[in-house]
Amino acid sequence: MLQRFNSLDGDGASEVAVERAIEAAWNLLCRKKGDVSASEIMKFVRERVPGIDPDRVRIEFARRLRRRSAKW
Repeated sequence: MLQRFNSLDGDGASEVAVERAIEAAWNLLCRKKGDVSASEIMKFVRERVPGIDPDRVRIEFARRLRRRSAKW
């Protein structure tokens, strides 16, 4: 089921909504053991936070890879 994260400030996506969407996408990547394309990740995140900048997703994924390292 698609869970859309509403913005809290009414003026674009809030930081909480963005973080939740990116974390959900990270969990998807981990569940699929890395077998998901970048375009699928962006589609997943944009379904939850329309208009998010792809660079934001890329930066957040890079940060997670450095800090958590994926073990699949």
